[in-house]
Amino acid sequence: MIDQLKTSSNMNDTELRKTIDTEYKFLSNVFEQIKQFRQSETVQEKGTERHVQVTNRTGKIKTAKELKEVQRAKTLEELHQRLDSYKASKAVKKGPNYERNLKRKIKKKSKVLKAKEERKKLARRVAKEKKAEQKREEEETKRLLEKANLEKKPNVAEIDCKATIKPVTEVPVAKGSIVFNKLDVVDESVKAKPAKDRPQVALQKLEKTQRLISKLKEKGNIDKAAKIQDKVLWNNVLNKAEGVRVKDDKEKIKKSIKRVEDRKKKSEKKWKERIEHTQKQMESRQKKRKENLKSRKDQKIKKKIKKSIKKGRTLPGVNDK
Repeated sequence: MIDQLKTSSNMNDTELRKTIDTEYKFLSNVFEQIKQFRQSETVQEKGTERHVQVTNRTGKIKTAKELKEVQRAKTLEELHQRLDSYKASKAVKKGPNYERNLKRKIKKKSKVLKAKEERKKLARRVAKEKKAEQKREEEETKRLLEKANLEKKPNVAEIDCKATIKPVTEVPVAKGSIVFNKLDVVDESVKAKPAKDRPQVALQKLEKTQRLISKLKEKGNIDKAAKIQDKVLWNNVLNKAEGVRVKDDKEKIKKSIKRVEDRKKKSEKKWKERIEHTQKQMESRQKKRKENLKSRKDQKIKKKIKKSIKKGRTLPGVNDK
């Protein structure tokens, strides 16, 4: 080719090389433009037809138009026929022992599920029994505590006195000898705490002394009545001086008794309200729990139905109970 060009036109090697280069550039430019044009065409086609990447077994890509051409089943019988043919083709592919193996698998799975359910039931029963036993134990301990509280309680004043009084230790002393620094000194600063007089007891004591004084006055023992009255007054004065609270006013004692009773009634009322409130809360929680369990059960059933519809076991609106 190059020799022909050389012979046809009297050219040097340099001139020939230049012409070939220019031709090569021109041709490469033309091919590049063709390539770009083809790419733009394919992009436009994809935009207009909206290609869907659906491949069949041959490996060809189906467009949206080709997919639309596939005819849908118009009647229920036609759909059943198609489904049967599809199942038959599947059975042929899977082999003759497919149904037998499938039945075996289903039987095995049902056994496993049954065993699991039985285990769950057993665990639930055991937990229930344990809870009941715990409740019985709690009730028993509560009953024993109540019984212990009902028993006679020791007097507080007696306990305090016993705690403060120390036992006297005898020191052996020889004849004709003196022993020093062996004396038990009682600390007078530490005093026994006075027992708290309940207002009912204080009222009873006051009424008793008043009745005694009035009886003595009626009988004519005015001196004796005056002595008792003075004694009571002096005792009250001494107790007040020591810092002990003296309950010698009848009206005030009655008011304090009434206050205590009102407080008790108020606390009882509060306790009843609290019990009612807890009962209501318990009922509402139980109701909510039942509703949640029911909704969860319904959701599970719906999921199973959806799965069976997808696999082709049931049809929507046909096998619904």
